Parts: sequence; C-alpha cells; structure tokens
Amino acid sequence: MSANAPHLLAGPLPSTTEQPGYDLDHWLCDDGPDLRPLARVLAAVVTVLLAVVAVVIGR
Repeated sequence: MSANAPHLLAGPLPSTTEQPGYDLDHWLCDDGPDLRPLARVLAAVVTVLLAVVAVVIGR
C-alpha cells in the first residue's frame, strides 16, 4: 500500500454529484439502443483474433 492510501479508508466515498465533470446519470440512462449484443460479438471476435495471433507466434 502506498503512503497516500490511508486517506482512502478515512471515511465514506464522496457521491458522484460532488465530483465536478462526472455525470453518472449520463451512463445510466435508458436512451439509445442496447449495445450489449454488439459488445459480446466484438469480444468474441477479439478473442478469436488473439487466439490466431498466439498460434501464429507459437509456430
């Protein structure tokens, strides 16, 4: 643990509304399409590409 870490344990965390420029509600709103299926597809594609690269490097 670093020397600066004890202040993290000193009390409750500040709410997101106390942090200027950080808008959590923007990310939690229900507007727009659900991108989770797209994220799953992209994760699968990246996984396959990484596996192919690992096989090619392993030769």
